[in-house]
Amino acid sequence: MKTSKKYSKEQLNTVYHNVDNFLKDDYPTIYRKSSEWFITSPSLDGMPKAPAQINKNEDKFINHSIYDMANKIIHAAIGGCSKESKIIIQGRYFDKLKQQHIQMKLNVSGNSPYYRKLKRACLEYAECLATISKYYHIDKSIIPDLRIKEDAKV
Repeated sequence: MKTSKKYSKEQLNTVYHNVDNFLKDDYPTIYRKSSEWFITSPSLDGMPKAPAQINKNEDKFINHSIYDMANKIIHAAIGGCSKESKIIIQGRYFDKLKQQHIQMKLNVSGNSPYYRKLKRACLEYAECLATISKYYHIDKSIIPDLRIKEDAKV
């Protein structure tokens, strides 16, 4: 897959670090908040109650559905990447494979070629994630645009 525009070396490094930090730091939180164990059935004792100002059970269901969609989008974005980038992103961030295993799958030796491919994979992934997040109207506080610098994020 060709990326939509040329990126400078600095921009490529920024995108790589943004994707790396997001998938290592933010994704585990999104995954935890999306899981089924987060939701419990409402407790009912059969007695009528006055309506509460805040419906906590409803808030739990809403949060679950938001984070569940975000979790699915994070995984679906891999589908838009090239075959090589899919192997790298899936292996490194989701399957937690060691670098040597990924290099063997790609038939790549040496760190420099691997890291060039990793940075390119992160760029492809960031573009796919931004596209699908926009399509599904995911809040940027949950899935930010990883293609821009941290200080430029709103």
